[in-house]
Amino acid sequence: IRLSDGMALSATAVPAVFRPSAGSTVDVEGVPSVRIHQFRPYVTEEELAAALHTAERPAGFAIIDLRYSPGGDIFETIDTLSQMLPKGAPIATLRGGDGTLVDYSAQGGGGSEPADLVVLIGPDTASAAELFAVVLRQSGRATLVGQPTTGKCLGQSTVPVGQNWLLTLSVMEIVYPGTSRCDGPVLPDIVGRSLGIPYLVASFFGGTSLLIVVGVMLDTMRQVESFLLMRNYEGFL
Repeated sequence: IRLSDGMALSATAVPAVFRPSAGSTVDVEGVPSVRIHQFRPYVTEEELAAALHTAERPAGFAIIDLRYSPGGDIFETIDTLSQMLPKGAPIATLRGGDGTLVDYSAQGGGGSEPADLVVLIGPDTASAAELFAVVLRQSGRATLVGQPTTGKCLGQSTVPVGQNWLLTLSVMEIVYPGTSRCDGPVLPDIVGRSLGIPYLVASFFGGTSLLIVVGVMLDTMRQVESFLLMRNYEGFL
């Protein structure tokens, strides 16, 4: 469906009984991580909070894997982020088919936690999953690792149809915090080895080694920041 202003909307019906679980705990090259398959209404927020509470944290940070997440319900994504960020932190602006803009900000008590997350992204990361990654990075909670994402700037809403079907509607455009539009694919902070990086470099910075290096970097930055603040400097973060 294409609107008069050129914005394209889409609708997909899928059997509800074949939906994957919202998330699961998996090993990424031997490192425990929390994988989000999709953002499901009334499910993902609670499941992710429980998983992060019990997640192993090599080098002091938890890993969220969004590489195979096509997105899901945009409002469940906003609710999930709302509980991970300080109250009032901007999350997104959604533009409806009639051009109406609605701003969303965090309503929960996520506090001002340091950058304690690594989020894995890739070409299959899309829509609401992209928003999730972008907001966590902009808020200082996460470092993004992997490959550029799909760049799908449309938010979806899921509507039950009968007992066994779900109707997924792409009904709004996602505008990231601090921007006037969605700028296409989300670029990682640290690029994965499948983008033509030389084998020796990829081997050194890939898998478990990469995650450990990221953890050490984040911990070093926190220590330097604390030192600067003790010396009455503004810091650099």
